[in-house]
Amino acid sequence: MIIQSENEYQFALELQRTEEKKTQDVLHMLDLDNLNYKERAKLATQLKNIRQKRRRYKGEVEELECIVQFKKENKNLVNMLTQLLGKQRKVEKSHIDRHYTPKVLKRCEQLQTS
Repeated sequence: MIIQSENEYQFALELQRTEEKKTQDVLHMLDLDNLNYKERAKLATQLKNIRQKRRRYKGEVEELECIVQFKKENKNLVNMLTQLLGKQRKVEKSHIDRHYTPKVLKRCEQLQTS
């Protein structure tokens, strides 16, 4: 999660900015265009939906901001933890794929001597 957080943060930030621009577009339409009641109502509904999306993206940005900041401040620690995780996964994989290859005795010889 720490490694991907910066990309997710940038993506959410860009989506938030896009929704902010849409908000400005709708507000300018309401202000400058000569609209009837039905058109204003549609724009108000659209504005509500845009603001809800923006709030959701803003929440994601705020949640990821702490992680991104931590990653920047602790680059060495994050790299060491990444290496540790890689080593741990390698050991776990070796336990799953474990098998024994006889060095001297073949399977039949083992059974006869027992």
